[in-house]
Amino acid sequence: MNLKSIAQKTGFSESTVSRALNNDPRISQKTTRIIQEMAEKMNYQKDFAAMNLNNQESNILGIVFPPDNFTNSNNPFYIEIIKQAAYVAAKHNYMISVILAANADDLAEKIDMMISQGKVRKYVMLYNLQNDPIINKLKRSKVNFVVVGDPKDVDVVFVDNDNVAVGKAVANKVMDQDRNARPLYIKSVQNWQFEIDRQAGLLDVFESYGTALSTTEFDDQSRSTKDLINQYDTIIVSSDDLLIKLYGLLDIKMKTRLISFNNSVYIKPISDKIISVDLHPHEMGSKAAELLFEPDFSDVKKANYVGYTI
Repeated sequence: MNLKSIAQKTGFSESTVSRALNNDPRISQKTTRIIQEMAEKMNYQKDFAAMNLNNQESNILGIVFPPDNFTNSNNPFYIEIIKQAAYVAAKHNYMISVILAANADDLAEKIDMMISQGKVRKYVMLYNLQNDPIINKLKRSKVNFVVVGDPKDVDVVFVDNDNVAVGKAVANKVMDQDRNARPLYIKSVQNWQFEIDRQAGLLDVFESYGTALSTTEFDDQSRSTKDLINQYDTIIVSSDDLLIKLYGLLDIKMKTRLISFNNSVYIKPISDKIISVDLHPHEMGSKAAELLFEPDFSDVKKANYVGYTI
């Protein structure tokens, strides 16, 4: 069964049939529905190999993980983003391909191969760094990509929370509960941009109350972290992933306020004392993928923010 047969049955041209089967927004919803229903009735199967040859583009959406030496690839935050991006891709008859690598050099090689051999032209990056060589490579290759997180690059499309606002909301919640709180903010040694932005929001509010915010970087090998934690009654950790790593150092019997970010399923069994901010990663994944399927990606807004819930 081919496009010509569907065109004859529906009365539309072969080009209109082709566009409707690929969910082209230039074709009306009514026409698309008629054509797709006929294609399903006739058991039409797309020839993706031929489509890729004609379009010089594969029906694959690349999901770029941070290199293994950057962060934990098992972070449930990433999993939720991938799942939602996959749902969107499937609606456009795309599959996803996850790109993993031990380091930045290996990651660059894999992306080169996917661009040149696989003709992958759409990517979602699950991490952001300023002046990142992978981002610069994607820019030079003139492919379409969306970064999860703000890379502080005016030429890059990204999806993120307003992390400064998130930090402010957390600090206000703390101060509403206890004006005498002694807060400690713990972030990773990588100093990701989202950690820096949340810290800026926390500082802004705590300073307005005359409350000092102490900060520290958590190193897996640090022996002094436990002693430091015991000096504060409010521990704010930059992510659930980091909280899981240091939770064994915490004395869960002490009256300590624990606040983290991501609201992942992994922290729920740990303690009901933890307040974790839901950053809505499902919305990030959907939004990032949807932007890549816009008819004219060059017109897509660069900064795209999703909400959060405390």
